[in-house]
Amino acid sequence: MAGGADYPKIVLEDGGPHAATTERLVAAARAHGLMTVVHAAAADTYALAVASGADVITHVPLGRPDAFGATVESVRLLHRAGVPVPAGTDANDAGGVPFGPRHGESLHHELELLVRAGLSTAEALRAATALPARHFRLPDRGAVAPGPRADLALVDGDPIADIRATRAIRRTAGTPPAPGGAR
Repeated sequence: MAGGADYPKIVLEDGGPHAATTERLVAAARAHGLMTVVHAAAADTYALAVASGADVITHVPLGRPDAFGATVESVRLLHRAGVPVPAGTDANDAGGVPFGPRHGESLHHELELLVRAGLSTAEALRAATALPARHFRLPDRGAVAPGPRADLALVDGDPIADIRATRAIRRTAGTPPAPGGAR
């Protein structure tokens, strides 16, 4: 936190922090007015993240490699229960990882998966825009309106009618970087 983290991230994997440490990390972040993001992909680590009071939990509990349907059903049940489900791709280009979704391109696939899990196309689009802005306390983003910062993608087609239309990007426009290069 002394280094200026906006959102401390706790990675709960095999050998990661145990319950008491995770709870202390979450409490320390809150004492500094910060939200915590917890990476938890297994059922036991997901339960630990929930019990710790983490603000954001990335991923849904993953099962066996052939349990994709159960993962989709988990998203469906979370959404139906009113749990916010923002879009996230975990895109990376680090070597040695089992799967490296590509930046940008993977978001389109994520939107399609959210619709498959029961979100409407409008809810899926909000999951990639307004919902993360609200949950990450970024009031100057997530809306197309005078004043907020924005990155826009103009697409050919209607993503409300077919979420795959987000892949047909015609043009992008964005807010110029702030001084120092931060966006």
